[in-house]
Amino acid sequence: MDRMRLFSIGKLAKLTGVHIQSLRYYETIGILRPAMIDPDSGYRYYTFFTDQDR
Repeated sequence: MDRMRLFSIGKLAKLTGVHIQSLRYYETIGILRPAMIDPDSGYRYYTFFTDQDR
């Protein structure tokens, strides 16, 4: 996966104006999924592409 197209949860929050805790909640209820989770750090990375775009 091209990491240049991925955003950390903090960067995504800044770009969208949505609080980090809200993004985590959206993940919990299944409406937002990270494109990648770093296996070493557990950091979530997001993209503006949908599953259909991949």
